[in-house]
Amino acid sequence: MANIRVSGLAKDEKSLVVDFPIDVVKRTAMEIFNSPQFKAVFMTKKGGINEVLNTYSFTVCDVGFISMAFATMTLESVDENKTRISLVLTNPGSKSSTSLDSSANYYLMVLGKALAGERLEDIKKTTKSANRVPYIIAAVVMGILMLWYFLS
Repeated sequence: MANIRVSGLAKDEKSLVVDFPIDVVKRTAMEIFNSPQFKAVFMTKKGGINEVLNTYSFTVCDVGFISMAFATMTLESVDENKTRISLVLTNPGSKSSTSLDSSANYYLMVLGKALAGERLEDIKKTTKSANRVPYIIAAVVMGILMLWYFLS
């Protein structure tokens, strides 16, 4: 699928088929969303998980937590042992299509490693997200300082 940018809305779409039953993919996706390792990176929206339609709406925090992409993942059973994963990321702000592509690839990499049996703790240690926490602290502090400066 192509990266698209229309009227200030960056959009990236990806679709792939994995050799795992849909129930395994659903369970693994939920383990990632609920894990302490990735809960601040992939944040599900309240009411954003529809188990009947197999759709998941969540945000993906990019490097430094400076901006977020809004993601919708749809799972579809292709056959008994295959699942199609469709992922659409958007951001109405200034996030580039390239950055969205990176966020999509990052989520799919984490999901793929988890499906392959890697522990989430190990995935976290070997991916770029391991270095993100200091950035969010810095961003919050900078935001507070800027707010204080403009209000005083």
